[in-house]
Amino acid sequence: MIIESVVWPKRQIKEGYETTLILTEDGRSLSGYLNGKNNDIVRLRDLASAKIHEIRADTIEAQVGKGTAMPSGFTNTLTREEVRDLIRFLSELGNNR
Repeated sequence: MIIESVVWPKRQIKEGYETTLILTEDGRSLSGYLNGKNNDIVRLRDLASAKIHEIRADTIEAQVGKGTAMPSGFTNTLTREEVRDLIRFLSELGNNR
């Protein structure tokens, strides 16, 4: 799954990791991961800062799923060894607990 996510990021997006774009009535544009929602509030986790934005649902003009944050062609400029090292690094994350 890690290899597929790195080499072909648009093929399969893990639940909770699809980016969402929200446009509000006051002209704001927010992008991130949905962190929760109810009838009144939509929570969006900012990709860069991890800050949670709480947006009133009645102020949302548009909400669009944008797919993965992983750029297409990310591995095109890497050597075979660099891709291997990246996959190894990612697969070992969290194993040192």
